[in-house]
Amino acid sequence: MAGYSYYKKKQTKSSDNENLSELKARIKEKSPAGIYLFRGEEEYMKRFYFSELCKSSGDSDSNVNVIDAEDFSYERLLDAVNTAPAIDYSDSFFADEVDFSGPPAIRVIKADGVPIDKMNDKEKSDLARLCEYFPSGVCLVFYYSHNPKKESEYAKSVKVLSKCENVLEIQFDHESPTSPSLKKWVKRHFDAKKIVIDAASVDYFIEAVGNDMCTLISEIEKLCAYALCRELPTVYNEDIDFVCIRNTQARLDDVSKGIFDGDYGRAMAALSVLKAEKESEIYIFGAISNKASELYTVDYYKSLGMNIAEISAKTGIRDFVVKNDFRILSNLYARTKNGAPNPCERIVRIISSYDEKMKSSAVNKYLLLENMIFRLCR
Repeated sequence: MAGYSYYKKKQTKSSDNENLSELKARIKEKSPAGIYLFRGEEEYMKRFYFSELCKSSGDSDSNVNVIDAEDFSYERLLDAVNTAPAIDYSDSFFADEVDFSGPPAIRVIKADGVPIDKMNDKEKSDLARLCEYFPSGVCLVFYYSHNPKKESEYAKSVKVLSKCENVLEIQFDHESPTSPSLKKWVKRHFDAKKIVIDAASVDYFIEAVGNDMCTLISEIEKLCAYALCRELPTVYNEDIDFVCIRNTQARLDDVSKGIFDGDYGRAMAALSVLKAEKESEIYIFGAISNKASELYTVDYYKSLGMNIAEISAKTGIRDFVVKNDFRILSNLYARTKNGAPNPCERIVRIISSYDEKMKSSAVNKYLLLENMIFRLCR
């Protein structure tokens, strides 16, 4: 393999944040050659950084090679690594017109979900040696998509690769729904389409759709198209409700909001969607129980004279959630007749009475949920 220089670089295992910073630095310096392990649930970020690595391939499709699990063998991987990068002549009529002044093209190889753990001991040893003395003109990405059904299978391959030298391992996880960086990212994508959305609606959008970036970008495109068709380039919460596909957690929240706001129609509408999607009845019951428990806790500390910040610090419940719980509690007490029991105690008592029924009764569980919701909304 003439023209290649090998390097040996001992790399200590670092945190995912440090490794991501290293990846960004290599991309910025246009020196991305090396070995990478991309894993985790956030597919959008994995695809983004892989596309950034591909930009170093000299705009030549022949310099990007994908090896999937079905066609994988160590021989094929080794052959791909040992193939020199091609030069892109597409914009030049004569060979001497090719611009060699920029950084040399890199060959990018994507090993997509490959079963490294299935290789024999000699191949694993050879792979470890290859990683230790890796050619400088190649970018090899071991790429594992998020697939709960294959998680244990992928974990075995990740374990093998984690023991190899020079592998920059990065776990791409979802940002927290309350993450400032995620909110800025959402706002930036609306701004790029010249669509106006305020901070409160950004929060509502993420709450409704979830924090998976692939889902978010798809829903952003739908909302922007809807706004442009109306020739009103502003997105409101009502538009989000009308256009977007709400995630399961948002629908569970809709059930709870309907119940505790006394809006039986809203609670039942959200429940009917969950039923159509075959969501577990016990899971729905658990979500309602958890919210009731949260309200009971907030109500207790509120009765002691604690404010929102103090309750948040005491319980670990986010301050904006406590603020919303204050609103729900205010409505609950406003609907409670004089002399009636504490509304939170009443809610907990009703839910407790259905707990054993949900676990052991032969009655249809959705019928039990509907009956419980009716009683809670009264």
